[in-house]
Amino acid sequence: MSNTMINSLPAFDLLISPPINAAQAGSLELAKMAESIESCLAAYGIAANVEHISLGPMYIHFDLLPASGIKVSQIANLSHDITRSLSASSIQVVPIIPGTPYIGLDVLKNSRDTVYLRTVLDCAQFREVDSHLAIALGKDISGKPIITTLTNMQHLLIGGITGSGKSTFIHSMILSILYKATPVDVRFIMIDTNMLELSVYKKLPHLLTRIIHNTEGTVHTLHWCISEMERRYKLLSALGVRSLVEYNRRVQQAVDLRHPIPNPFWGPADGENMTMLMQLPNIVVVIDEFSDLILKAGKEVETLLISLVQQAHITGIHLILATRYISVDIITNLIKSNIPTRIAFSVFDKTDSRIISGQNGAELLPIRDMLYMAPNLVEPLRLHGALVHEQEMYAVIQYWQAYGQPQYIEIIPENDYETLTFEYEEQVTSANHIQLFSRCMPLAICR
Repeated sequence: MSNTMINSLPAFDLLISPPINAAQAGSLELAKMAESIESCLAAYGIAANVEHISLGPMYIHFDLLPASGIKVSQIANLSHDITRSLSASSIQVVPIIPGTPYIGLDVLKNSRDTVYLRTVLDCAQFREVDSHLAIALGKDISGKPIITTLTNMQHLLIGGITGSGKSTFIHSMILSILYKATPVDVRFIMIDTNMLELSVYKKLPHLLTRIIHNTEGTVHTLHWCISEMERRYKLLSALGVRSLVEYNRRVQQAVDLRHPIPNPFWGPADGENMTMLMQLPNIVVVIDEFSDLILKAGKEVETLLISLVQQAHITGIHLILATRYISVDIITNLIKSNIPTRIAFSVFDKTDSRIISGQNGAELLPIRDMLYMAPNLVEPLRLHGALVHEQEMYAVIQYWQAYGQPQYIEIIPENDYETLTFEYEEQVTSANHIQLFSRCMPLAICR
């Protein structure tokens, strides 16, 4: 696939725009609600002002600034009275809003608004993220789009029962990346033991392999990923860099200066022509229902996964693991400790919630709502995931299909994993090897 063929990313017009909601609360109604909150608190001798109001998909969020000396517990103890004064069905008091002096008050709306994928992708927060691995998680309780990157996540573990919105969220993550990355930037490995959920992507040019449906193929693929990880570590070490981003920047700088860097591990035995280093793509490994693999292959698959999640992110290889079965035999402490970024959708009970999120609450989540846990968060973040329509998936995939068919690598049992390589490297004559290498290595090692 030629770089020159890929010169643009999909337009947001391929996604469905949300309908105009005539029932949305107006500014006058919101002002009356704020006045009712302040009046209710004042009736009990509590002075507090509503400073900001924001509309989320499920809640109306009020930022309360209490007067000096007012305790959070005083307001929390009046939650039922505030609910009655607003004629609302439920409210939640948020004791702390990090970085602000406010107390949050979330009032449940009479009807929930659907979060459309376009509203979280076609926004400034997503457009401004300079990463091929940008992920639109959804909207927070106040309606703000929450964007992160798979680079920051390193890897991701997702748990939720059938019908919780887990599979829809996986599609939204894949589409997020497809709106940021060409097949030169990111390649996918998709493992789908159910043979249904990910089959829609079978002709996506970003695919590195055919979609894998069985345990044996998964084991060989994970072995290959480890081999590729080790190969990339050697290349990063040879160039004296610590991440794939730095590696690609160094290689591209050399190419721009017309002094490409020879492959430091090339030898005459490899063939008549030597190879020049080219940029490497990120590799995203999506495993839907990895619990099936654990149940069938046991420790072998878990050992391979642990090896990858411990080190592979540095080389640009990232894993997304999803499961509907949540137990300590599937989500082991070893897996949890190595994948601190986790998302819990609705689960069966409090025990399952604690396994995936470390606390109760996930058992109460409605469809497409999630608890997002990351190392930089003190508490799990409640988010509303986006609805993804099939026509949106087909439209984006069809857009990319215009650039050609997938260029697969074949991973079969007979292969020596060490010999499998990508078509990333440019050929030059071996006669120029010594001259080019001596000329380019200073570029490779300068810091």
